[in-house]
Amino acid sequence: MKVSIIGSGQVGSRMGLQLKRLDHEVIFYDVIEKPLVELRKNGYRCTTDLNEAIAASEVSIIAVPTPLGKDGRFDLSFVSAAGKELGRALKKKGMWHVFVLKSTVTPGSTHGTFSPAIASAGLTEGKDFGVVYNPEFLTVISGTWSVDKKFDITPEKEGRIVIGSGDSKSGDIVEGMYKSLGVPVYRTNVETAEATKMIANSRLPLVISFTNEVTELLKEANAKQGLAIDVEQAIKLVHADPRIGHYGSVYGKAYGGPCFKKDPNAFAGWLADSTGRKSKLIESTIEVNADMAKRSGVRE
Repeated sequence: MKVSIIGSGQVGSRMGLQLKRLDHEVIFYDVIEKPLVELRKNGYRCTTDLNEAIAASEVSIIAVPTPLGKDGRFDLSFVSAAGKELGRALKKKGMWHVFVLKSTVTPGSTHGTFSPAIASAGLTEGKDFGVVYNPEFLTVISGTWSVDKKFDITPEKEGRIVIGSGDSKSGDIVEGMYKSLGVPVYRTNVETAEATKMIANSRLPLVISFTNEVTELLKEANAKQGLAIDVEQAIKLVHADPRIGHYGSVYGKAYGGPCFKKDPNAFAGWLADSTGRKSKLIESTIEVNADMAKRSGVRE
């Protein structure tokens, strides 16, 4: 397929290179030249002209930032701005196009913000374009990566691909794009896919915080009660259970990374806004992690 990457930062460029390995025809786009420099050096097609990117593709993967605002909620201004520009570019192209949103958002944002922004160019979803929410489960393994090392974590290792589509045609196209990976694909609606990403990025920090807190308390119990608990071995034995898995078996520092720093906060805020109730577990996770960061630093 012909695919354009809209926003060629960490997530976008990773996805683009993976799709290139699957023999898709990829063009990388960004509003500025800086993220494209290394990609150009390695012979990949790049542009800062959005019209060129849309004209050269049938599917666009949108990976723009969704930082936390001062209110602790996701700032969707980049998503909205990208949608408006994409709509104008598609209007000029005048052909059916599928937009795949990768940016992390709370449930309802794709159809509440992104799709209307595209449609503001005088287009109709389902008629002129399709929208899919395809969450990214990116594992960060290093803070400094070269182009080659940066993309070692592939969808095969993440174990599943989630495709939330507003219409079956768009979902079929995106599923076909990933077909040769041989990874389980789960089809759902857009809001469910959005929620899946938020749940995953709130549950994993909870596991880390649980391990950190229990470890500290057990070591303190050893010192105060004269016990001989091998804390490291106990943690490893717990995580040897396949129902639990190895994630969260490493302890000693607070969780960090670009997603975990913001997603639990945004999800907790969205849940409170949507229901009038607080998520005690998510908010406790954030609190425990903040205390751990002060004492032991952050594992990025």
